Amino acid sequence: MIRIHPKIIWQLTRQTGKEWGSHKPLFVGAGISFYIILSLGPILTLLVLLVGTFMGKANTIQEVVSQMQKIMGQKPAQLIQQIVQKASNSSTNFTTILSSIPLLFFGSTMIFYQIRNALNTIWDIDAEKKKGFINKIKKYGFSFLMLSIVGLIFLALVLKNPIMQNIQSQINYIISIPPFLITLADYVISFLLLTFLFAMIYKVLPEADISWSDVWVGAFVTAFLFLIVQIIVAFNAKNSNIESAFGSIGVFTILYLWIFYSSLIFLFGAEFTKIYAKKYGTFKEEE
Repeated sequence: MIRIHPKIIWQLTRQTGKEWGSHKPLFVGAGISFYIILSLGPILTLLVLLVGTFMGKANTIQEVVSQMQKIMGQKPAQLIQQIVQKASNSSTNFTTILSSIPLLFFGSTMIFYQIRNALNTIWDIDAEKKKGFINKIKKYGFSFLMLSIVGLIFLALVLKNPIMQNIQSQINYIISIPPFLITLADYVISFLLLTFLFAMIYKVLPEADISWSDVWVGAFVTAFLFLIVQIIVAFNAKNSNIESAFGSIGVFTILYLWIFYSSLIFLFGAEFTKIYAKKYGTFKEEE
């Protein structure tokens, strides 16, 4: 474990920025963002339909929108709400699920294909292209597995509020908890879930043998930067007049920009993980 020193932080940040810029992050981030947008509707629709069977559709939509509002601001969250409500209010849930699965399957496969290629490029790995029907099935199955992990983490974010409210109501019988502690616990749990998500992706997707100790450092930094960007984008969205100027397309632009900026932060975190591993982590002796 290295000592935290401003000079070390500056060196890591500077070299990370240099490597990050050399790997065309704008181009790669735009590709990842496109497929996330393509899959966003089916993902949220299936989430609402599945979780709604236990919590009720109205409560599930409210929790989903609440989490989205915390992450990206009020206006994009309202657009998400409109999409989910229209899909969940369709005549038959079976038709909605049937129409969502192919788009979700294609979008999720392309998302993780793009991310894996980006991470392999960052780690300077020339991945072997395997052909054949069985390898394609494995690739698609792996993409769906990763999507399931992401879905479970997002499900935890959705269920976090009602669970915390239930715990709070039980504890309040014994002792009164200040509201700021509940808010703090909410952000801490969200931060830990995001850190776990980034750690899983950084560890599993690239075809490199990366130590968990290096992965956790990179995931921690990425989650922190992600929350900072979240606050900045939400503030700008709240104080901008883009909706009045461009209507719904303006709100969609805010949503896309948030996903795009998040992709850039994700790629920056992956670069940071590599630089840290090679300078101070398990790959230090190989340099």
